[in-house]
Amino acid sequence: MEDRALAERLFASFERGHTKRYKGLHFHVIDGVVTVYGSVDSEADRETVFGRIAALSGVRAVTDHLHVERPRPKLSMRLN
Repeated sequence: MEDRALAERLFASFERGHTKRYKGLHFHVIDGVVTVYGSVDSEADRETVFGRIAALSGVRAVTDHLHVERPRPKLSMRLN
């Protein structure tokens, strides 16, 4: 699949109703290798973005340049 067509499919896929969870996603595609930039709310959202990209035909690899806006808080516990 041509890189430009793949990039257009990626933009269209993430445009539909996901603007609050996925902010400013940008895709750069060369030879089927997708580099994704932007922000997501959580690690779970990052995994969802990766899964959706990888599921598209023509994607050979995905490179992550996503920023997690709200990382999971680290848990700590004090034992006496």
